[in-house]
Amino acid sequence: MLMNGFSMLGGILFAFNTSQKFGTDPKTWRLFADVINDVGLTLTMSAPLFGKGFVFVACLGSICSAVCGVAAGATKTAITQHFSKYKSGGILADVYAKEGIQETIVTLIGLLLGSLLSNFVTQLHIQWIIFIILTIFHVYANFKAVTSLSLKTLNTQRLNIIIEHYTKTDIVLDPKQVSRREKVWSLFKTQIRLGVSLHETIKGEQDWFVSQCKPHPRYIQKDNVVLLHSSASSIDLIQSFYSALDGKNFKIFLDLLRKQEWMVDQVELEIDEGWRFEYPE
Repeated sequence: MLMNGFSMLGGILFAFNTSQKFGTDPKTWRLFADVINDVGLTLTMSAPLFGKGFVFVACLGSICSAVCGVAAGATKTAITQHFSKYKSGGILADVYAKEGIQETIVTLIGLLLGSLLSNFVTQLHIQWIIFIILTIFHVYANFKAVTSLSLKTLNTQRLNIIIEHYTKTDIVLDPKQVSRREKVWSLFKTQIRLGVSLHETIKGEQDWFVSQCKPHPRYIQKDNVVLLHSSASSIDLIQSFYSALDGKNFKIFLDLLRKQEWMVDQVELEIDEGWRFEYPE
């Protein structure tokens, strides 16, 4: 009961603190889910070795498993869409069904092989050596699987890679080229802040803000800070990020993005605080 309680509490707290970040870096969070799952499994298996600390270590392992479930479930949709050429509900449902069958088959094979292996390997230290080797292989296999994904949605890291390359070469990279440049072991950080509050941005520069509002734009950019209007679209988000990186002639850049089959109508850019402003009527 104690393990289940800590597991549920850990999953709730983790989701509360990170739920808004899953969509912006699905590859990183998917890999994180696999790694934290292995950590949880290792802690659970080693808990009897800690004597009086058994309950504490077992609870930590249970929390890790719950965190894995939250992260894996949150990133599942973004990754599953990668395998579906058409985004209709029926096609995605078919992909989900096949994925579920595949997971069941792999789990069944794992149980059979594990049962056979446990009958032949009885020495504890050899079992741990095999477990460590298989765990390392599991992490490596998941790393290769994640890095092989060529997601067509634009998140902060992918858009940053595209813009930096475009400003130097006038060439927009395609999804496969960008996927080879993505970093998945750590969350990408940028100096550009989207969706900050009006109060934080103007800070005594009301005249400047009023001058920017005259044409009623759907975003207002100042250095690396961007104010977003309540009606700002995905393309407005791309343009604001592009402008903050000193990009020129956005229309040409947008056309090239579409030519390379990037999904410009559905972006997953990291929003700093989520503030929106509106013009008085």
